[in-house]
Amino acid sequence: MERLNNLRDKVDVIDKQMAKLFAERIELVKEIAQVKKELELPIYDQGRETFIIIRNGAYIEDRNTRMMYFEMLTKMFELTKKMQEEILHQN
Repeated sequence: MERLNNLRDKVDVIDKQMAKLFAERIELVKEIAQVKKELELPIYDQGRETFIIIRNGAYIEDRNTRMMYFEMLTKMFELTKKMQEEILHQN
């Protein structure tokens, strides 16, 4: 049981780091949306998303883990595109 608790403690540390990094990323995406609004650029950039997926996926050796990571990124992109759309349509 001690081993299980130790492993969970490590996961908790990683989860905390991920939450902080996610919040930081969201703030940057908000700024990006403002710049896109000023420059009248579209929200969606397929090339950029593909680049991020391929580049970051290369850091993960295990195929199954990499596929789960791709799914997580895809969902995050969906959420941030929606948020950026809302920012673009604000007065």
